Amino acid sequence: MLRKGTVAGLILAVMAALWVAPSFAAEIPGWPKFDKEGPVGLTAAGKQVPPRFFGDVDGNGKTDCVVVKGAGVAVFERNDDGTWTETAQMVHPTGTAGVSSIAVADTDGDGRQEIFFGTAHGSENNCRVYVFEHKEKKTFAHVGGMGPYANSSVVRCIKAVDADLDGKPEIAVTHAYGRESYVKLYSARENDKWTEVWKAKITEEDDKGFRYPNTVTVADLDNDKMPEIYVAVQHYDPEAKKCHGWLYAYEMDGEPGRYRYERIWRSDDMEAYVSNVRVVREKQSGKIYAAAQVDLSMPPSSPACWALFGSSEKNAYSLAGIKTVKEFNGLYEECGR
Repeated sequence: MLRKGTVAGLILAVMAALWVAPSFAAEIPGWPKFDKEGPVGLTAAGKQVPPRFFGDVDGNGKTDCVVVKGAGVAVFERNDDGTWTETAQMVHPTGTAGVSSIAVADTDGDGRQEIFFGTAHGSENNCRVYVFEHKEKKTFAHVGGMGPYANSSVVRCIKAVDADLDGKPEIAVTHAYGRESYVKLYSARENDKWTEVWKAKITEEDDKGFRYPNTVTVADLDNDKMPEIYVAVQHYDPEAKKCHGWLYAYEMDGEPGRYRYERIWRSDDMEAYVSNVRVVREKQSGKIYAAAQVDLSMPPSSPACWALFGSSEKNAYSLAGIKTVKEFNGLYEECGR
């Protein structure tokens, strides 16, 4: 039984008033599909998936959208009349697994954007991150990647982050299968070569079932000049038939470029799935918070809410509020790295 005043109890009180039966993504016939923003990704089975990136990936000054397409990704360019044209497609070399996450960045500083995408539900031989780099005339070449990840079947998140606040992007990756769940950082030490520079195992020793790391973000929430890596973590206990969720925080210990981090905090159990984390700024006050997206169902379905955590002193965090999605979107803006 949840006690009134606990983090989990407050979250449940907010969500209970909004709850509707969960809806799952239906198969969507045809390709391409568009919503009000642009192209929508589709898996090989025709299921809609959320990962997509907006930006100029080929350097021609026009907005592109990178989305999942089958067993790879596709690039669409926005035309002057608002329509979209597919300009490139990349499929990972094995071609036997889906795509779970996308990131785009120039991590090696050569002036060319790289597209990173990870596999979903593959074997341990093809659970990895693939990297394609823009070359010329809207063409992309496979230039390398990360992994393979032994005993893992899904790359859950890829994100370009500034993990040491030096202005240069690193790539954060979370991957999982059973008791082998990790968050890792990669740095481009030379052109088209990425080196694992830090990792942390997410699974706890007393875990039953699966503990999965989801999304990642970076910020200096306590203003001590040492950035923190925030990870959204979910866990399902099959014996108790109960879900759990937390935010983890790892703080840098040392000089930029040394990539040493220690876990400094884990939130109270929210007793729900924590599917996303963002660092956000309250528009009116300018205060910074770590925000956890909390869902009562898996896969996430509407409604959900956001739990906001603030830090008033070094390595100290407290619950600052629970917001519905509508409240959250109106009051806060993302500012994590």
